[in-house]
This record gives sequence, structure tokens and C-alpha cells, in this order.
Amino acid sequence: MKHPHNRSKVGIRQIADSLSLSICTVSRILNDRMGGAKYRAETVERVRRAAAQMGYRPDLVARSLVSGKTHALGLCVGDIANPMFAEFAAHFERTAMQAGYATFTCNIGEDPETERRYVDMLLARRVDALILSPASPDLSALVARAQRRGCRLVVFDRCPAEAGVPRVLVNNRDAMRELTTRALALGHQRVGVIGGNPHDAALRARLEGVKAALRSAGLAVRHALLAAEGAGSTTAESGAEAMRRLWSAPERPTLVLALANVLSIGALSSARALGIRIGEEFSFAGFDDFPGAELMTPPITVVSQPVRRLAEACVRLACGATPGPPEHVELEAALRWRESVRRPPPRTHAGLQ
Repeated sequence: MKHPHNRSKVGIRQIADSLSLSICTVSRILNDRMGGAKYRAETVERVRRAAAQMGYRPDLVARSLVSGKTHALGLCVGDIANPMFAEFAAHFERTAMQAGYATFTCNIGEDPETERRYVDMLLARRVDALILSPASPDLSALVARAQRRGCRLVVFDRCPAEAGVPRVLVNNRDAMRELTTRALALGHQRVGVIGGNPHDAALRARLEGVKAALRSAGLAVRHALLAAEGAGSTTAESGAEAMRRLWSAPERPTLVLALANVLSIGALSSARALGIRIGEEFSFAGFDDFPGAELMTPPITVVSQPVRRLAEACVRLACGATPGPPEHVELEAALRWRESVRRPPPRTHAGLQ
């Protein structure tokens, strides 16, 4: 087999010449998504072995000009500091690579303006699809920009139903209703809820699940539910502030529910600073697992999202566009019942000491 002297410029023509094969045959074996399945196995092996020995690297730019695809995906996550989003990004990138796609991961920091700028940058790079956990409550402008560029858009974690795009969500309402129902069965009648961004559709669905459980238990929502929005943002700082507000209320909750893991982390740190004993002075549970939740004293009850399956479903929708109405994937979360939720303590009206 002949080798060209300049290995840095090895192309399909050189490989074809060295093997006495046509350029078309070599190109199809090296570039076809089917991996050259129409050719004899010996021929495919010869071509691939020669390409490896000669240092052949495909010209991705040239390939994209021919196919109209860049085999790149743009992923925009709400906040990479959130353990759920960090885990999602890791699963997503690994799954996309297995499917032959590169990933541009962008942290929008729950900021609509940052989201807009990253989306425009990714569209300018002609990614094949955008996968987004949106910070903007209104997706109409973003959807229009993606459609003008011919870019597929997939939304995950939170999305208004009227957005009209493929979306991958967890059944937030039912999962939170199950958690609340089980806790209320222990005798809790005053529930404090720590919420975050009021525009977040996922958080609103979780709050609706809490309210549904209260109504099913025969409790009046306006009396049993003590809401503390903190600073109105989904951050650990907001969760800590909300926990302080709940504990300084004239009538403290016996059960506190946080609607996101970063809110849980902030609330638990605040409880520790205040010297409040979880499981003794009040019960606590949250939506989204987080590292170390099962190692705390007591271990924290959580609703755990199927993060790996969420990521895999997003890759499938992004890479496998199908005709017809936008596909909607809804996955079930799992309740991890741990010792942080117990029977309520004796009734107290004391405020924060």
C-alpha cells in the first residue's frame, strides 16, 4: 500500500489511490451514516484500516456543506450550579456523543437576556438543534428565531404547553402531590412551601401538587399553606431567606417543602444556622435529589427526577425529527422517602427565639 509523503493532508483521494478503489467507494464507507453497509466486510475493513494508518481526519466543514448538517447540538441549561442541571448536562453530552453529535453547553444563569444571547450565538453556528431549559416565560420570539434558521428546538424541565415545540418534562404535579399526601397522613396540618421563580412552569406545577394534596385531605389551602417565596428566585440564598421567614412566622409550619434542590440546600443551611432540629421540631422534604441528601442527619426525603432518561429523551427528539405534531415526553419521578419527614411535634405558637 502506498502512503503519501504529507500525512497532514491525507484525503479520500489518497486513500482511494492507495487501495485502487474509487473515490465514491471510500467516501461512502468513511462518511455514510450506515457505515458502508452495502460493501463487503473485507473492503470496509481495508478502507478503515488504511484511513487510520494514513492519519485521515474527516473535514467536518466540508461534510456539513454537503449534508446541510453540522452534527452539533446547542444545550442551554438554567443554572449549571444546580446539581440537577449539572447531572443532566453530563448525561446529555455522553448520549449525544454516542449518537455522533458534538455539544455546545451554555449556562444561561436563569437570565432571559443571557439566554437570548446564547441562542443567537448557537444559531449563528448552525447547530442542528437547540435543547433548552428556558428562563423566559414567553418562548414565542425564541421559537420564531429557531424556525427562521431551520433549527429544531427541544425544551426540557419547564415549558408552557402553548409553546408548540417538542418538550421533555417530568410529571411535577403528581410527584409533589404524592409526597405531600404521604406527609399529611402523618398528621401535618400547617405546610410551609419554599418557592422560587414565580414564572417557572415546573415550580408552579409542583405548587399545584401541594395544593391538590391539601384539598384531598380536607384542609383549606388558605389556612394550611404558608408560602414563602424568598427573593422570588430559585437560588440557595432565596431558600435560606424563605426558611428564616417561615420560622419567624407567628404560627410555624410543622412541614416544610422546597420546590427545587437549590432551595432545599439553602433552607437546610438556614435551619442549621438557626439551630432547628429537622425531624424533631419540623419535617422537611424537597423536589430534586441533591448530593449528600441521604447522608444528612436525618436523611432528607426528596422527589428524584429521572435525569439520565430526561437527557436521553432530549437527544432522541433533537436528533430524530419526525413529521407530525410536536412530540411531548412526560416521565415519572420517584419518591425517596427518608427520615426527615415524621409525625408533627406538639403544637407551638412560639416565634423565632
